[in-house]
Amino acid sequence: LHEAGAQEVEPTAPPPPGTAAPDPGPEFSLVADEVTYDSERDLYEATGNVRITQVGGRVLTTDWIIFSGATRTGVATGDVRVVDEQNTVLAEFAAVDLDSSVAIAVRGSLDNPTPGFTVRGETIKRTGVDTFEIEKGSFTTCRCPPDSTRRPWEIEVADADLELGGYAVGRHLWFKMFDVPVLYVPWLVFPVKTERQTGFLMPSFAQSSRNGTELGLPFFWAVSESVNLTLEPQWISRRGWKPTTNLEYLVGDDGQGRGGGSILPGDRKVDGDEDLYFSEDRWAYWLRHDQPLAEGIRLGLDVNRVSDNEYPVDFRDLGSDVEHQRQLESSGWITASGLGLYGDAAASMSDDLQNPNDLDRDGYFLQML
Repeated sequence: LHEAGAQEVEPTAPPPPGTAAPDPGPEFSLVADEVTYDSERDLYEATGNVRITQVGGRVLTTDWIIFSGATRTGVATGDVRVVDEQNTVLAEFAAVDLDSSVAIAVRGSLDNPTPGFTVRGETIKRTGVDTFEIEKGSFTTCRCPPDSTRRPWEIEVADADLELGGYAVGRHLWFKMFDVPVLYVPWLVFPVKTERQTGFLMPSFAQSSRNGTELGLPFFWAVSESVNLTLEPQWISRRGWKPTTNLEYLVGDDGQGRGGGSILPGDRKVDGDEDLYFSEDRWAYWLRHDQPLAEGIRLGLDVNRVSDNEYPVDFRDLGSDVEHQRQLESSGWITASGLGLYGDAAASMSDDLQNPNDLDRDGYFLQML
């Protein structure tokens, strides 16, 4: 059978009179500019704007495909795209199984919106319903333009075993930021999902003249559907151990907040410096909360407290912008609106961060109203 022009082969329609084309399958239809069938080998060949639609919703589009009507397997080349309920696969060349989607994709990508990861690889091989083998690939959650080559972050692997919605086991990994390698790991197990999952996060590392080497290993705890808790023990070479806790929570439909605290008992650098007047036991806590109380009424809190004036300079728990503030403000407010009227009440406290207390950090005169 050789038919020119846009042709569609429907599984429910009989072949045209005088031809030997069999039913191509019980659950798919084929549309293409040109379709050729070899009855001796039971092979279908389609060229130009090829589109195969299956009853389950999977759609394959490509420039060219050849497949067996008996085994329902074949190969496709030229802008291959396979879309189903779970995955979208793009490739230059693909070995396909019409019963189980793509078997092997060459120079392809795999996008799964449920875990939120985009996977690219020189070779992507399906080994199960949701399992794949990746060679010379990369993983990222960044939704960058298709032609973008500099993603904000990605994990590049020599090879990996992947389970969608689960974990990936990668070998010879580089963690990259804007295509610049920043960390190498010979072997790593990491999640390929964005669902909240209790477990360790990426380690942190920093080096500075003020604190020396800083190492941290955050642990994320999915306490409940509305509460996240991150615990990070941190070792600072010039100071000691500094554990930090960060809390995120939801209250009702609209109430939300985030807060935390940190403590550094027995700061070695402070203990050995006679010019510093404050205690070597250092701490900080913070809270930002927004809560609706009733229709048109909201309550807000913004609390920031530190043990000493140097804390915002030495550490970044309250944000890097606090380092240059002369006053550390804590405030609370309530707002109400209705019947065309609006009102609010607020209270604030400003902690003077001048250090030492009788000297100014800079040459500017401070006026406050």
